[in-house]
Amino acid sequence: MKHIIYRIYLKLHSWKNVILDSYFTCFKNTIASADLFLIKVDAIGDFVIWQDSLRAYKKKYAGKKVILLCNQVVLPIALSDPFFFDVWGIDRRKFLFSFSYRCALLKKIRSYSFNEVVSPVFSREYAYSDRLVKMTIGTSKIGYNGDTSNITLKKKQKSDRYYTALIDNPIQFTSELLINAHFIQQTYDADFVPCLPFLPEKKINGIYLKRENKYAVFSLSASYAPRAWDVVSFAEIAKTILRDYTIVLLGNGKSDREKGDEFLAHVPNPEKIDNLINKTTIQETVEIIRNSEFVIGNDSSAVHIAAATRTPSICIAPGAHYNRFVPYPEEVADHFYHPRVVVHQMPCFGCNYHCKFPVEKQLKCIQNISVPMVAGKLTELLNEIQKKEYEKKN
Repeated sequence: MKHIIYRIYLKLHSWKNVILDSYFTCFKNTIASADLFLIKVDAIGDFVIWQDSLRAYKKKYAGKKVILLCNQVVLPIALSDPFFFDVWGIDRRKFLFSFSYRCALLKKIRSYSFNEVVSPVFSREYAYSDRLVKMTIGTSKIGYNGDTSNITLKKKQKSDRYYTALIDNPIQFTSELLINAHFIQQTYDADFVPCLPFLPEKKINGIYLKRENKYAVFSLSASYAPRAWDVVSFAEIAKTILRDYTIVLLGNGKSDREKGDEFLAHVPNPEKIDNLINKTTIQETVEIIRNSEFVIGNDSSAVHIAAATRTPSICIAPGAHYNRFVPYPEEVADHFYHPRVVVHQMPCFGCNYHCKFPVEKQLKCIQNISVPMVAGKLTELLNEIQKKEYEKKN
């Protein structure tokens, strides 16, 4: 019954939003213009990976007026980039459910006319990227033809008409880094070569410190809870390194806090754990990861931030999107900083989270990842770090 009521609730808001959008399309109260409007409203990890493609926009639109619309959670990162004339954040939940919030954002968008509107996301979302493209006033609107991971075929066919041009998909389904690079190659720079994304260092006051003791970052959760490895297993890994490293816990939200409490309850030396869950901004998180020795986490933003700050990492990954986000493609250089991926191979890899097994707390492919598997990958990583430090000294 609750499920049915919630679906009705969503449907009512969907109708409300369509009516509201229709109202705003009747008015063109433009008071300003810009050369490019970039729409990139997906999650932290996606935004970090996309930083590599941003190189091409900076080259193409150097000295031009560029406005970015991004997810509210990455707004501080975007605001620190001098390339953008302005950066607008979007609270995705409020955009769907708050009448006043949606009105204010649509009014802001409709006050500008753009020479070009670009939404480079491959797995388009009808309620967000596609509707936002529809609501912009632009001469040219470019997007990806994309897949139907986050959108029904019927809605995709409808929203295809919101664009003036759709970039054809790569011949083979490849990693997100290569998918992003393909978009650039088809639009701005045929010779664009994908690299690891990079987040420049920022001086952060407050909680961010260059610690004297070596520390490792543990990221215990994931945006989709069933793809997170068991907290007790993380604690078992922690026990093997507590003699040599302090462990810093990072995360945000109620679920992360509960996982952090559970982790502390299962380690023998909780005083060696620096629990910073719900205590850091996104920029502090980036800098703490940058200055750590390594990161261990699920398939979530922490491992992508690690790659973008040139920090070694281990990613405990499911098979749903295997090869899409991790592992990183071989053709991208700096292999030492690619996330080292631990998976339990299964024939059903690539299911896009349409799991054929009963899903309660965890996906089957995550349940089957054992502590020795991760411990073995950690031993390999520590040996590589030691070797690299030796080579630096000599």
